[in-house]
This record gives sequence, C-alpha cells and structure tokens, in this order.
Amino acid sequence: MNEAVEKLMGLARQVVETRQLIDWRTLDAKTIQEWLEICPELWSVIRWDRLPRDTWFVLLKANSAPARRCPWLATFSGNEWVELLYDCPRLSDYCDWSKLNDMDWSNLLAEYPDFSKHRPKGALTGTALASVLRKHPDFVAEDCDWSSLSGEDWAELLSEDESLAEHCDWSVLEGANWAELLIHTDSFDGECNWSKLTEKDWQKVLRFRPELKQEHRAERR
Repeated sequence: MNEAVEKLMGLARQVVETRQLIDWRTLDAKTIQEWLEICPELWSVIRWDRLPRDTWFVLLKANSAPARRCPWLATFSGNEWVELLYDCPRLSDYCDWSKLNDMDWSNLLAEYPDFSKHRPKGALTGTALASVLRKHPDFVAEDCDWSSLSGEDWAELLSEDESLAEHCDWSVLEGANWAELLIHTDSFDGECNWSKLTEKDWQKVLRFRPELKQEHRAERR
C-alpha cells in the first residue's frame, strides 16, 4: 500500500470514529467517492442528507449506488438528467422521465437509443427526431411522428440513409430541399416535383448532375 492511499485510509477511518465532528457540507464529491472506495464503513456514517446539491450531482455521475439516499432527485431538470445518464446509465431507475423535453430526448437517445422505452408517446418530433435518426438510422419507433419532419430534415436524412424513404411525405420537400437531395443521390428522381426547383436550385444541381439538364430542366417553373 503506497503512502498516499495509506494516508487516505487513515483519514477515512478517522471519519468513522469521529462522525459527529464532520461538516459534511464541506466535503467535495471526489473526496467522498475516494473514501467510500477505501473504507466501505462510511456508507453507514455519511450524513447523506447534509450533502449539497452540487456535491450530489457530481457524486451521482460517478456512482449510482447512493442514489436512493439522495434528497435532491426531484429537483434535477431534464437537461441535468441527460447529463447524469450520459455518465451513469444505471441511474435510469431513478430518473423522472417526465422532466425531459424534445431536445433532452434527442440528446439522450443519440447516445443511448435503448432508453426510448421510457419515452412518453409523441415526445420526440421534428428537429429532435431528425437528430436521433441521423445518428441511428435504424431508430424507427412505432410512434415516430414522421409528419413532424420538415423538407430540410428529409433531404439531410435521405442523403445519408435511403432506407427511410418509405416514411417520407414527398410533398413537404421544397425546391431547395430537392436540390440538396438530388446532388447526393439519383434514387429519388422519380419522386421529384421538378417544377419546385428555381433557377438557383437548378444551377446547384447541374454542377453535380449535368445529365439532368435536358431531361428535366424544361419542367422548372
């Protein structure tokens, strides 16, 4: 045992013996975590109810074990829960999922798509849904609100993964969206409403796909 660890263990033992003399509000999360690892007896000694909220937050990011003793769980925001779950997924048993908004869900599911089972129906739409799909194209929940995706969302998604096309409402794509999609793939030429493309859109498309000039350009508005 090296000197540093021996010294830390000695301090932890001292805490056990002098529990009434410790001002728990002054201890930081790192110190508490180190003491717990070295001296398990501290679990029954620490005054968990006296630890500040900030100390609890840092402590929970590293260890879910003390969560059941935390008096601050109900005060954590959706964004804070996402941060906690990023670092300690096992905290999911304590999370108040109703606190998470669309962007919270987007950020969480982009990292841990399996947490979708906790998502309230309809809690992921529009930009938030598109963000998850870009990272996990295979994320196709039964209650995905495909109608909430914009033409811009669809152009970006289908440029990266064409398998989502079965869910697309082509009518929401405007000329600029079609231009973006057409320069990435020719798979959806048959779905394109060419009349939506402006002169500016055509100039962009033809730089990458000059073969379309004679075939469809006459259909422009």
